[in-house]
Amino acid sequence: MWGLDGFLQQKTHSQETSLAVGEASLPKEISLTTIEAREAFLPAGLTGGCCPYVDGEAEVIAWHAAAEACDSERLHLVWTVYESHVWYLAVPSADLSSHPDSWCPLVAFLPGMPQASEGAGTYIYGDVETSALMALSSNSLTIHRGTPAVLKAKAEKVSRELGGVPLVELTEERLLQLRPVAWKSLSLIEDTSRRWLTRMAIFCGLGVATVALGISLLAGSALLFSQRELAETKENTRKLSQELLLNAHNAAINPLRNQVADFVDLNQSLVNLGSWLKRYEIKAGKLRWVAMVPLSVTADRIRAIGGYVLEITPEGAIVGNQGEVEAREKERQGSKS
Repeated sequence: MWGLDGFLQQKTHSQETSLAVGEASLPKEISLTTIEAREAFLPAGLTGGCCPYVDGEAEVIAWHAAAEACDSERLHLVWTVYESHVWYLAVPSADLSSHPDSWCPLVAFLPGMPQASEGAGTYIYGDVETSALMALSSNSLTIHRGTPAVLKAKAEKVSRELGGVPLVELTEERLLQLRPVAWKSLSLIEDTSRRWLTRMAIFCGLGVATVALGISLLAGSALLFSQRELAETKENTRKLSQELLLNAHNAAINPLRNQVADFVDLNQSLVNLGSWLKRYEIKAGKLRWVAMVPLSVTADRIRAIGGYVLEITPEGAIVGNQGEVEAREKERQGSKS
């Protein structure tokens, strides 16, 4: 794979000048981060596409399309908004585990990027063993993988089909002219879960505050009708309010904190195993979760996180906790009866 470090050491001054110009002209709707010169890398699971744009939903649209294409919700992606479409390139996060600071030069040619050409085009990037072809039209983006010779022929055919659009090969000299763009790590399911748990904590807090306010109003009414025992009633009411508030707070917040902590611990354990969470729910006080685990993970490590192997698939082992095992057993018994 072509590297950038050696070439950019000779072009530092010109590179910094081009970056400054690019940042000044960058449209606000483009979601990208400029990074220092790092390794140019072509991930094996690179995919891309184009979707209609909905105002304010570009990131969600790009993530859902990429998650379906990559069959994973843990993604690294870059997206732009251009001419009422969301254009994106994405890769499963696992593909970048050995190249965390890399970038893909094809990103620089997404429609709407500062260095991208207007209109359709075909772009080839890779090495002597494998390459990728990105074909752009006015409303589509496709990625093809293969050997350089095969992709060159395919690129010429696609170029003719699109009306003779330019065919660009990303040579080492051309890479020197590009501004690196960092991948953005995104996992919306985990983010949504965190936001949901935060909202629940806020609602519980508001509930506790409402209970405390109601108690205070009741205490005030009691004072109006109990002048003779004002001091005693006030002190008793204050103590009762504090106890109820403390009990309500402990009853509502502590279980929620424990659930949040359990969720975070489980998710981190799965990430350490190179796995991801497919379902996590609590019904009637029973916790059930299901995760996809690589076949290389041993049974001891699965049991260490409280999991049991439910079934084996070509993609990996489907693992669930004791609650999931019991629920599935009840469902099987119910179906038999």
